Amino acid sequence: MKVLPMFLNGAWTESADGATREILNPANNETIAIVTDGSERDAEIAIGHARRSFDEGPWPQMRAQERAMYLFRLADLIDRNAEEFATLETRNNGKPLREDPLVRQTIARLVTQAEVARCLGLRFVAESMKGGAAPTCEASEYKLYATELSKRVADASMDVAGPGSQLRLRTEDAPMDGRAESTYRYTVIDTIGGGSSEVQKNIIARRKLGLPKNF
Repeated sequence: MKVLPMFLNGAWTESADGATREILNPANNETIAIVTDGSERDAEIAIGHARRSFDEGPWPQMRAQERAMYLFRLADLIDRNAEEFATLETRNNGKPLREDPLVRQTIARLVTQAEVARCLGLRFVAESMKGGAAPTCEASEYKLYATELSKRVADASMDVAGPGSQLRLRTEDAPMDGRAESTYRYTVIDTIGGGSSEVQKNIIARRKLGLPKNF
């Protein structure tokens, strides 16, 4: 495996003492890279170069607009390679997304809310089986909660999958084959079809809670 050097003073270089070290994936102890292992001497050299660059280089003489131009270019390069960085960082940390505490918290919350939606649907079915007048309040409760939950699920899939989730359906290299982007758009339509969320709220407010309509 090729040894990856350090980038020092505008050039790729080995450490002062030639030391290297392996980078392991903590999940399986797989060696994912061999890198140059910087020493205290390397740090001193880097600090010296940085000091001279700041005192004698072009950066301190630049206007703020010029500095901003370079920083924006750097940000664009990071964004362009964000997915690769995320993959490497995941391997370096040894944790897939499913083990990320924030992702797990998001999934747990959505699973709980999906069970609430299921129960609301069952309550609507149970009321329908009694006969008589249509259970409009139960229908509105289920429709309102389920379609808004679909939006939250779509939002979460976009957040978890990262910038690539904005790619359209069946776009090459799109996470989940682009389904996140497609679902995100269609769930908005679902909240309108059959009566918007505001209409459902008014039905519940007036017919179940006895409140005045809000429009």
